[in-house]
Amino acid sequence: MKLTNDHKKLAEKVMKELPLYRENMRDGVPEEENFHIDQVLYRGDPRDPEDIMALAVRDDTFIMFSPLTPEKTPYNYPPMFGPEICTYDDLLFGPLEDGYDISFIQTDVHESIWADVGEDMARDNIQYPGGVQKYIAYCKENGITQAMLREKHGYTGIDITERKGEMQMVTAIITNQDKGSLKLELPMDKYKMACALDSIGIHKSSISSGADRNGISVQYTAGNDLGRHLLALFPEEVSLDDANKAADMVENAHPAVREDLEQYLLYDQIRCMEDLPKEINQMLIAASAAHETYYFPLTGKLWDDEYGEELKAGQRRIAANEDIIRERFQQYLDRDNMAAYYNDAGADKLLLADWGFEAVGEELYGTVSVYLTEPMTEEEESALREWISGQNSDGLGEGFEQQAIELDEYELYVSFWDSGKGYYIKNEAEMEDYLGISGQQMGGM
Repeated sequence: MKLTNDHKKLAEKVMKELPLYRENMRDGVPEEENFHIDQVLYRGDPRDPEDIMALAVRDDTFIMFSPLTPEKTPYNYPPMFGPEICTYDDLLFGPLEDGYDISFIQTDVHESIWADVGEDMARDNIQYPGGVQKYIAYCKENGITQAMLREKHGYTGIDITERKGEMQMVTAIITNQDKGSLKLELPMDKYKMACALDSIGIHKSSISSGADRNGISVQYTAGNDLGRHLLALFPEEVSLDDANKAADMVENAHPAVREDLEQYLLYDQIRCMEDLPKEINQMLIAASAAHETYYFPLTGKLWDDEYGEELKAGQRRIAANEDIIRERFQQYLDRDNMAAYYNDAGADKLLLADWGFEAVGEELYGTVSVYLTEPMTEEEESALREWISGQNSDGLGEGFEQQAIELDEYELYVSFWDSGKGYYIKNEAEMEDYLGISGQQMGGM
Protein backbone atom coordinates (compact mmCIF):
# COMPACT_ATOMS: atom_id res chain seq x y z
CA MET A 1 0.00 0.00 0.00
CA LYS A 2 1.45 3.35 -1.03
CA LEU A 3 0.53 5.15 2.20
CA THR A 4 2.25 2.47 4.27
CA ASN A 5 5.38 2.85 2.13
CA ASP A 6 5.22 6.64 2.47
CA HIS A 7 4.97 6.42 6.28
CA LYS A 8 7.84 3.96 6.44
CA LYS A 9 10.05 5.93 4.04
CA LEU A 10 9.52 9.08 6.07
CA ALA A 11 10.36 7.19 9.28
CA GLU A 12 13.55 5.77 7.73
CA LYS A 13 14.62 9.20 6.50
CA VAL A 14 14.19 10.79 9.95
CA MET A 15 15.75 7.76 11.70
CA LYS A 16 18.99 8.32 9.82
CA GLU A 17 19.21 11.81 11.37
CA LEU A 18 18.87 10.49 14.93
CA PRO A 19 22.02 11.11 17.02
CA LEU A 20 22.50 7.45 17.93
CA TYR A 21 22.15 6.31 14.32
CA ARG A 22 24.68 8.92 13.14
CA GLU A 23 27.05 8.00 15.98
CA ASN A 24 26.96 4.35 14.89
CA MET A 25 27.74 5.38 11.31
CA ARG A 26 30.75 7.42 12.49
CA ASP A 27 31.94 4.36 14.45
CA GLY A 28 31.92 2.31 11.27
CA VAL A 29 28.76 0.26 11.90
CA PRO A 30 27.48 -0.99 8.49
CA GLU A 31 24.06 0.33 7.48
CA GLU A 32 22.54 -3.16 7.52
CA GLU A 33 23.66 -3.56 11.17
CA ASN A 34 22.49 -0.13 12.28
CA PHE A 35 19.00 0.77 13.48
CA HIS A 36 16.07 -0.36 11.33
CA ILE A 37 12.34 0.38 11.46
CA ASP A 38 10.33 -2.38 13.18
CA GLN A 39 6.92 -0.67 13.20
CA VAL A 40 5.13 2.51 12.20
CA LEU A 41 1.85 3.69 13.74
CA TYR A 42 -0.23 6.70 12.77
CA ARG A 43 -3.12 8.69 14.24
CA GLY A 44 -5.95 10.24 12.20
CA ASP A 45 -6.32 10.27 8.42
CA PRO A 46 -3.61 8.02 6.92
CA ARG A 47 -3.29 10.46 4.00
CA ASP A 48 -2.66 13.41 6.32
CA PRO A 49 -1.96 11.98 9.79
CA GLU A 50 -1.94 14.03 12.98
CA ASP A 51 1.07 12.03 14.12
CA ILE A 52 3.28 9.17 13.01
CA MET A 53 5.03 7.09 15.65
CA ALA A 54 7.96 4.95 14.53
CA LEU A 55 10.00 2.35 16.40
CA ALA A 56 13.68 1.98 15.46
CA VAL A 57 15.51 -1.09 16.83
CA ARG A 58 19.09 -2.28 16.98
CA ASP A 59 19.82 -5.37 19.07
CA ASP A 60 18.35 -4.54 22.51
CA THR A 61 18.13 -0.79 21.96
CA PHE A 62 14.79 0.80 21.07
CA ILE A 63 14.06 4.36 19.95
CA MET A 64 10.45 5.49 19.60
CA PHE A 65 10.04 8.80 17.75
CA SER A 66 7.69 10.87 15.63
CA PRO A 67 8.95 11.63 12.13
CA LEU A 68 6.49 14.55 11.92
CA THR A 69 6.89 16.44 15.19
CA PRO A 70 9.38 14.63 17.41
CA GLU A 71 9.40 17.45 19.94
CA LYS A 72 5.61 17.23 20.49
CA THR A 73 4.69 13.53 20.48
CA PRO A 74 4.16 11.95 23.92
CA TYR A 75 5.96 8.87 22.64
CA ASN A 76 9.24 10.63 21.83
CA TYR A 77 11.29 8.71 24.40
CA PRO A 78 15.08 8.67 24.75
CA PRO A 79 16.75 5.38 23.73
CA MET A 80 15.52 2.41 25.80
CA PHE A 81 17.63 -0.63 26.50
CA GLY A 82 16.58 -4.23 27.02
CA PRO A 83 13.43 -6.14 26.04
CA GLU A 84 12.46 -6.50 29.72
CA ILE A 85 11.98 -2.70 29.81
CA CYS A 86 10.26 -2.30 26.42
CA THR A 87 7.18 -4.52 26.22
CA TYR A 88 4.61 -4.64 23.45
CA ASP A 89 2.15 -3.12 25.90
CA ASP A 90 4.34 0.01 25.89
CA LEU A 91 5.40 -0.06 22.26
CA LEU A 92 2.24 -1.25 20.49
CA PHE A 93 -0.94 -2.09 22.39
CA GLY A 94 -1.00 1.01 24.60
CA PRO A 95 -0.66 3.39 21.64
CA LEU A 96 -3.27 1.39 19.67
CA GLU A 97 -5.72 1.74 22.54
CA ASP A 98 -4.89 5.48 22.65
CA GLY A 99 -6.15 5.89 19.08
CA TYR A 100 -3.18 5.02 16.87
CA ASP A 101 -3.47 2.58 13.96
CA ILE A 102 -0.92 0.27 12.36
CA SER A 103 0.79 1.42 9.18
CA PHE A 104 3.66 -1.10 9.12
CA ILE A 105 5.12 -3.92 11.22
CA GLN A 106 8.23 -5.85 10.15
CA THR A 107 7.06 -9.38 9.26
CA ASP A 108 9.36 -11.29 11.62
CA VAL A 109 8.30 -9.09 14.56
CA HIS A 110 4.83 -10.66 14.52
CA GLU A 111 6.24 -13.96 15.81
CA SER A 112 7.35 -12.42 19.10
CA ILE A 113 4.18 -10.31 19.38
CA TRP A 114 2.03 -13.45 19.01
CA ALA A 115 4.15 -15.30 21.59
CA ASP A 116 3.75 -12.47 24.12
CA VAL A 117 -0.01 -12.14 23.53
CA GLY A 118 -0.48 -15.90 23.79
CA GLU A 119 1.30 -15.97 27.17
CA ASP A 120 -0.78 -13.03 28.44
CA MET A 121 -3.99 -14.74 27.29
CA ALA A 122 -3.02 -17.92 29.12
CA ARG A 123 -2.46 -15.90 32.32
CA ASP A 124 -5.60 -13.78 31.72
CA ASN A 125 -3.29 -10.78 31.88
CA ILE A 126 -4.22 -8.63 28.86
CA GLN A 127 -3.45 -5.05 29.88
CA TYR A 128 -4.75 -3.30 26.75
CA PRO A 129 -7.57 -5.47 25.33
CA GLY A 130 -8.70 -2.76 22.92
CA GLY A 131 -5.17 -2.51 21.54
CA VAL A 132 -4.85 -6.30 21.23
CA GLN A 133 -8.17 -6.44 19.38
CA LYS A 134 -7.03 -3.78 16.89
CA TYR A 135 -3.79 -5.70 16.34
CA ILE A 136 -5.69 -8.96 15.73
CA ALA A 137 -7.96 -7.18 13.23
CA TYR A 138 -4.81 -5.93 11.43
CA CYS A 139 -3.43 -9.49 11.31
CA LYS A 140 -6.65 -10.84 9.82
CA GLU A 141 -6.79 -8.12 7.18
CA ASN A 142 -3.13 -8.59 6.19
CA GLY A 143 -2.77 -12.37 6.16
CA ILE A 144 -0.74 -12.67 9.36
CA THR A 145 -1.76 -16.19 10.37
CA GLN A 146 -0.56 -18.90 12.71
CA ALA A 147 0.32 -21.10 9.70
CA MET A 148 2.37 -18.34 8.05
CA LEU A 149 4.28 -17.55 11.22
CA ARG A 150 4.91 -21.24 11.85
CA GLU A 151 6.22 -21.82 8.33
CA LYS A 152 8.37 -18.69 7.99
CA HIS A 153 9.46 -17.93 11.55
CA GLY A 154 9.08 -21.15 13.55
CA TYR A 155 6.18 -19.92 15.68
CA THR A 156 4.94 -22.65 18.06
CA GLY A 157 2.27 -20.84 20.09
CA ILE A 158 -1.52 -20.62 20.00
CA ASP A 159 -3.64 -18.96 17.32
CA ILE A 160 -4.39 -15.67 19.06
CA THR A 161 -7.05 -14.78 16.48
CA GLU A 162 -9.14 -17.72 17.71
CA ARG A 163 -8.55 -17.03 21.42
CA LYS A 164 -9.70 -13.42 21.39
CA GLY A 165 -13.12 -14.34 22.78
CA GLU A 166 -11.48 -15.76 25.90
CA MET A 167 -10.79 -12.23 27.13
CA GLN A 168 -14.07 -12.23 29.04
CA MET A 169 -16.31 -9.39 28.02
CA VAL A 170 -18.97 -9.15 30.72
CA THR A 171 -19.34 -10.66 34.20
CA ALA A 172 -22.60 -10.55 36.15
CA ILE A 173 -22.27 -10.57 39.95
CA ILE A 174 -25.53 -11.78 41.49
CA THR A 175 -26.19 -11.62 45.21
CA ASN A 176 -29.06 -13.07 47.20
CA GLN A 177 -28.64 -11.75 50.74
CA ASP A 178 -30.12 -14.93 52.20
CA LYS A 179 -28.23 -17.48 50.06
CA GLY A 180 -24.90 -15.96 49.00
CA SER A 181 -23.54 -14.71 45.67
CA LEU A 182 -22.04 -15.95 42.41
CA LYS A 183 -20.31 -14.68 39.28
CA LEU A 184 -21.58 -15.57 35.82
CA GLU A 185 -19.38 -15.04 32.76
CA LEU A 186 -21.60 -13.78 29.94
CA PRO A 187 -22.71 -14.95 27.47
CA MET A 188 -23.92 -18.14 29.12
CA ASP A 189 -26.27 -20.96 28.14
CA LYS A 190 -29.68 -20.06 29.57
CA TYR A 191 -30.23 -23.50 31.09
CA LYS A 192 -26.85 -23.45 32.82
CA MET A 193 -27.69 -19.95 34.02
CA ALA A 194 -30.98 -21.16 35.48
CA CYS A 195 -29.18 -23.94 37.38
CA ALA A 196 -26.55 -21.51 38.68
CA LEU A 197 -29.20 -19.03 39.88
CA ASP A 198 -31.15 -21.84 41.49
CA SER A 199 -28.08 -22.70 43.58
CA ILE A 200 -28.46 -19.39 45.45
CA GLY A 201 -32.24 -19.51 45.66
CA ILE A 202 -33.11 -17.39 42.59
CA HIS A 203 -35.68 -18.94 40.28
CA LYS A 204 -35.87 -16.40 37.46
CA SER A 205 -33.35 -14.76 35.12
CA SER A 206 -35.41 -11.63 34.55
CA ILE A 207 -33.79 -10.01 37.62
CA SER A 208 -32.54 -6.49 36.87
CA SER A 209 -29.41 -4.58 37.74
CA GLY A 210 -29.34 -2.84 41.09
CA ALA A 211 -31.02 -4.23 44.21
CA ASP A 212 -34.65 -5.23 44.60
CA ARG A 213 -36.84 -5.39 47.71
CA ASN A 214 -36.24 -9.11 48.08
CA GLY A 215 -32.52 -8.61 48.71
CA ILE A 216 -31.43 -9.75 45.24
CA SER A 217 -28.93 -7.58 43.39
CA VAL A 218 -27.13 -7.73 40.06
CA GLN A 219 -23.99 -5.80 39.11
CA TYR A 220 -22.06 -5.96 35.84
CA THR A 221 -18.32 -5.59 35.27
CA ALA A 222 -16.26 -5.68 32.07
CA GLY A 223 -13.06 -7.63 31.53
CA ASN A 224 -11.89 -5.66 28.50
CA ASP A 225 -12.41 -2.48 26.55
CA LEU A 226 -15.04 -4.05 24.30
CA GLY A 227 -17.01 -5.13 27.35
CA ARG A 228 -16.82 -1.65 28.84
CA HIS A 229 -18.28 -0.13 25.70
CA LEU A 230 -21.01 -2.79 25.64
CA LEU A 231 -21.90 -2.03 29.27
CA ALA A 232 -22.28 1.64 28.31
CA LEU A 233 -25.25 0.60 26.13
CA PHE A 234 -27.08 -1.05 29.03
CA PRO A 235 -30.00 0.95 30.44
CA GLU A 236 -29.96 1.77 34.16
CA GLU A 237 -32.06 -1.29 34.90
CA VAL A 238 -31.25 -4.15 32.55
CA SER A 239 -32.40 -7.71 33.11
CA LEU A 240 -29.89 -10.54 33.31
CA ASP A 241 -31.67 -12.11 30.31
CA ASP A 242 -31.19 -9.02 28.17
CA ALA A 243 -27.58 -8.54 29.27
CA ASN A 244 -26.85 -12.17 28.36
CA LYS A 245 -28.47 -11.77 24.93
CA ALA A 246 -26.44 -8.62 24.22
CA ALA A 247 -23.18 -10.33 25.22
CA ASP A 248 -24.10 -13.33 23.06
CA MET A 249 -24.79 -11.13 20.02
CA VAL A 250 -21.32 -9.59 20.27
CA GLU A 251 -19.31 -12.63 21.39
CA ASN A 252 -20.86 -14.92 18.75
CA ALA A 253 -21.25 -12.43 15.90
CA HIS A 254 -20.75 -13.89 12.45
CA PRO A 255 -17.09 -13.67 11.33
CA ALA A 256 -18.17 -11.62 8.30
CA VAL A 257 -19.16 -8.70 10.54
CA ARG A 258 -17.35 -9.33 13.83
CA GLU A 259 -14.54 -6.85 13.26
CA ASP A 260 -16.91 -4.12 12.04
CA LEU A 261 -19.18 -4.70 15.03
CA GLU A 262 -16.30 -4.45 17.49
CA GLN A 263 -15.15 -1.20 15.87
CA TYR A 264 -18.71 0.17 16.05
CA LEU A 265 -18.78 -0.60 19.76
CA LEU A 266 -15.28 0.66 20.52
CA TYR A 267 -15.98 3.95 18.75
CA ASP A 268 -19.49 4.33 20.24
CA GLN A 269 -21.34 4.11 16.93
CA ILE A 270 -24.29 2.23 18.50
CA ARG A 271 -26.60 4.45 20.56
CA CYS A 272 -28.39 1.99 22.84
CA MET A 273 -28.90 -1.68 23.58
CA GLU A 274 -32.15 -1.80 21.57
CA ASP A 275 -30.21 -0.78 18.45
CA LEU A 276 -27.61 -3.56 18.80
CA PRO A 277 -29.53 -6.37 16.98
CA LYS A 278 -30.68 -3.92 14.29
CA GLU A 279 -27.12 -2.76 13.63
CA ILE A 280 -25.83 -6.35 13.48
CA ASN A 281 -28.55 -7.35 11.03
CA GLN A 282 -27.82 -4.33 8.85
CA MET A 283 -24.13 -5.31 8.80
CA LEU A 284 -25.04 -8.86 7.77
CA ILE A 285 -27.33 -7.58 5.04
CA ALA A 286 -24.59 -5.27 3.76
CA ALA A 287 -22.14 -8.22 3.73
CA SER A 288 -24.52 -10.45 1.74
CA ALA A 289 -24.41 -11.12 -2.00
CA ALA A 290 -27.76 -12.93 -2.33
CA HIS A 291 -31.18 -12.70 -0.71
CA GLU A 292 -34.38 -14.75 -0.67
CA THR A 293 -37.64 -14.57 1.25
CA TYR A 294 -39.71 -17.65 2.07
CA TYR A 295 -43.42 -17.57 2.91
CA PHE A 296 -45.65 -19.88 4.90
CA PRO A 297 -49.32 -19.73 5.99
CA LEU A 298 -50.35 -18.88 9.55
CA THR A 299 -53.15 -20.48 11.51
CA GLY A 300 -54.68 -19.29 14.77
CA LYS A 301 -56.84 -20.29 17.71
CA LEU A 302 -58.87 -18.21 20.12
CA TRP A 303 -59.36 -19.19 23.74
CA ASP A 304 -62.54 -17.93 25.37
CA ASP A 305 -61.79 -17.98 29.09
CA GLU A 306 -65.34 -17.10 30.09
CA TYR A 307 -66.85 -20.15 28.39
CA GLY A 308 -63.76 -22.32 28.53
CA GLU A 309 -63.77 -23.13 24.82
CA GLU A 310 -61.38 -22.96 21.89
CA LEU A 311 -62.36 -21.33 18.61
CA LYS A 312 -60.65 -21.16 15.23
CA ALA A 313 -59.20 -17.74 14.37
CA GLY A 314 -59.95 -16.76 10.79
CA GLN A 315 -57.41 -15.11 8.49
CA ARG A 316 -59.04 -11.71 8.85
CA ARG A 317 -58.81 -11.93 12.64
CA ILE A 318 -55.10 -12.81 12.40
CA ALA A 319 -54.38 -9.99 9.90
CA ALA A 320 -56.33 -7.48 12.01
CA ASN A 321 -53.97 -8.13 14.92
CA GLU A 322 -50.73 -7.90 12.91
CA ASP A 323 -49.11 -5.27 15.13
CA ILE A 324 -49.66 -7.08 18.42
CA ILE A 325 -48.58 -10.42 16.86
CA ARG A 326 -45.32 -8.82 15.68
CA GLU A 327 -44.75 -7.27 19.12
CA ARG A 328 -45.39 -10.56 20.95
CA PHE A 329 -43.09 -12.45 18.59
CA GLN A 330 -40.21 -10.01 19.19
CA GLN A 331 -40.68 -10.45 22.94
CA TYR A 332 -40.56 -14.22 22.50
CA LEU A 333 -37.47 -14.39 20.27
CA ASP A 334 -34.30 -15.57 22.01
CA ARG A 335 -32.19 -14.07 19.23
CA ASP A 336 -33.04 -12.17 16.06
CA ASN A 337 -30.77 -14.21 13.80
CA MET A 338 -31.59 -17.90 13.63
CA ALA A 339 -28.77 -18.68 11.17
CA ALA A 340 -26.59 -19.97 14.02
CA TYR A 341 -28.97 -22.95 14.37
CA TYR A 342 -28.66 -24.07 10.74
CA ASN A 343 -26.01 -26.78 10.28
CA ASP A 344 -27.08 -28.49 7.06
CA ALA A 345 -25.96 -28.12 3.43
CA GLY A 346 -24.97 -24.55 2.58
CA ALA A 347 -24.65 -23.45 6.22
CA ASP A 348 -21.41 -21.62 5.44
CA LYS A 349 -23.32 -19.38 3.01
CA LEU A 350 -26.06 -18.34 5.46
CA LEU A 351 -25.44 -14.98 7.14
CA LEU A 352 -28.92 -14.11 8.40
CA ALA A 353 -32.22 -15.94 8.81
CA ASP A 354 -34.84 -13.51 10.04
CA TRP A 355 -38.36 -14.71 10.87
CA GLY A 356 -41.14 -12.17 10.48
CA PHE A 357 -44.51 -11.42 8.94
CA GLU A 358 -45.88 -9.84 5.78
CA ALA A 359 -49.43 -8.75 4.99
CA VAL A 360 -50.64 -9.41 1.45
CA GLY A 361 -54.19 -8.32 0.77
CA GLU A 362 -56.34 -9.38 3.71
CA GLU A 363 -54.01 -12.16 4.92
CA LEU A 364 -50.93 -12.18 7.12
CA TYR A 365 -48.17 -14.63 6.20
CA GLY A 366 -45.13 -15.82 8.08
CA THR A 367 -41.81 -15.04 6.39
CA VAL A 368 -38.15 -15.97 6.66
CA SER A 369 -35.73 -13.54 5.03
CA VAL A 370 -32.37 -15.13 4.36
CA TYR A 371 -29.17 -13.32 3.36
CA LEU A 372 -26.33 -15.30 1.83
CA THR A 373 -22.69 -14.90 0.85
CA GLU A 374 -23.65 -16.48 -2.49
CA PRO A 375 -26.74 -18.23 -3.94
CA MET A 376 -27.49 -21.73 -2.70
CA THR A 377 -27.57 -24.75 -4.96
CA GLU A 378 -30.89 -26.59 -5.43
CA GLU A 379 -29.78 -29.23 -2.94
CA GLU A 380 -28.78 -26.61 -0.37
CA GLU A 381 -32.01 -24.66 -0.80
CA SER A 382 -34.04 -27.86 -0.36
CA ALA A 383 -32.22 -28.54 2.91
CA LEU A 384 -32.83 -24.95 4.02
CA ARG A 385 -36.57 -25.25 3.35
CA GLU A 386 -36.70 -28.47 5.35
CA TRP A 387 -34.98 -26.69 8.23
CA ILE A 388 -37.44 -23.77 8.07
CA SER A 389 -40.34 -26.23 8.12
CA GLY A 390 -38.78 -28.04 11.09
CA GLN A 391 -38.30 -24.78 12.99
CA ASN A 392 -41.93 -23.88 12.33
CA SER A 393 -43.28 -27.23 13.53
CA ASP A 394 -40.93 -28.32 16.31
CA GLY A 395 -38.56 -25.45 17.13
CA LEU A 396 -39.14 -21.73 17.05
CA GLY A 397 -42.75 -22.04 15.90
CA GLU A 398 -43.69 -24.67 18.46
CA GLY A 399 -42.61 -22.38 21.26
CA PHE A 400 -44.36 -19.32 19.83
CA GLU A 401 -47.69 -21.04 19.32
CA GLN A 402 -47.86 -21.51 23.11
CA GLN A 403 -47.51 -17.76 23.73
CA ALA A 404 -50.83 -16.13 24.59
CA ILE A 405 -51.57 -12.87 22.77
CA GLU A 406 -54.04 -10.96 24.90
CA LEU A 407 -57.02 -9.47 23.03
CA ASP A 408 -60.03 -7.71 24.51
CA GLU A 409 -62.23 -10.80 24.72
CA TYR A 410 -59.95 -13.71 23.88
CA GLU A 411 -56.43 -15.07 24.01
CA LEU A 412 -55.02 -15.51 20.50
CA TYR A 413 -52.50 -18.26 19.72
CA VAL A 414 -50.71 -18.14 16.35
CA SER A 415 -49.05 -21.14 14.76
CA PHE A 416 -46.40 -21.26 12.03
CA TRP A 417 -47.28 -24.85 11.24
CA ASP A 418 -50.24 -26.81 9.92
CA SER A 419 -50.23 -30.58 9.49
CA GLY A 420 -52.72 -30.34 6.61
CA LYS A 421 -51.80 -31.02 2.99
CA GLY A 422 -52.10 -27.36 2.09
CA TYR A 423 -49.05 -26.29 4.12
CA TYR A 424 -46.11 -24.90 2.14
CA ILE A 425 -42.78 -23.07 2.24
CA LYS A 426 -42.58 -20.96 -0.94
CA ASN A 427 -39.94 -18.57 -2.17
CA GLU A 428 -40.89 -15.14 -3.47
CA ALA A 429 -41.30 -16.16 -7.12
CA GLU A 430 -43.40 -19.20 -6.16
CA MET A 431 -45.53 -17.05 -3.86
CA GLU A 432 -46.21 -14.56 -6.64
CA ASP A 433 -47.39 -17.39 -8.90
CA TYR A 434 -49.45 -18.89 -6.07
CA LEU A 435 -51.25 -15.60 -5.38
CA GLY A 436 -51.37 -14.50 -9.01
CA ILE A 437 -49.83 -11.11 -8.31
CA SER A 438 -46.94 -9.10 -9.78
CA GLY A 439 -43.51 -9.27 -8.21
CA GLN A 440 -43.67 -5.63 -7.22
CA GLN A 441 -46.46 -6.38 -4.74
CA MET A 442 -44.41 -8.80 -2.66
CA GLY A 443 -41.72 -7.95 -0.14
CA GLY A 444 -43.25 -5.45 2.21
CA MET A 445 -46.95 -4.87 1.57
